[in-house]
Amino acid sequence: MAILRGVMGNGRMCVIMGEWLRSHRRPFLVHSLILSGFLLFCIFLSGPLFDRFEAIDGESRSQNVSLPAETDNILHHIDGVEGGIHITEVRGWAFVVGKGSDNGQVHVVLKSDRKCYVLDTKSWPYAYNDLSIDYHPSGFLCNIPMRKISTGEYVIGIYVEEGDVQALQYTDSVLVKS
Repeated sequence: MAILRGVMGNGRMCVIMGEWLRSHRRPFLVHSLILSGFLLFCIFLSGPLFDRFEAIDGESRSQNVSLPAETDNILHHIDGVEGGIHITEVRGWAFVVGKGSDNGQVHVVLKSDRKCYVLDTKSWPYAYNDLSIDYHPSGFLCNIPMRKISTGEYVIGIYVEEGDVQALQYTDSVLVKS
């Protein structure tokens, strides 16, 4: 084509391309639609599909939740944050003061300057050794899939939903992904 441009000039080249496009209109349109469909699939659908295949057994899922302003009514303790290559485990207990924890759902919040993640947890009965409190099912375990977390430093928070009560409190614990 570059040789033809030098010999024929730009005007003649446009005429030749126009004739080629008219004569190959249908195959060009079909191939364009196929390529567009594939690109749309790659952009919008392949991520959720491959997330399902890549999921590690027991990993916490990110939740789309509007967080309330920080409250000061959660009694909590982070027992441990154990980092791994694929999963970081956060264990502890939490409940809203004055409420039972029978129907509550505890979430772990990771907040940085640029991102915020709200992750679901698995709950289980927790044995309080030094506290005389009867809020037994408030233990939680959050398995954070590190491939889904952006690089940065995150403050770990606790978000509790219990009926119409929503409480949020940030801890002193920090998670760093480098």
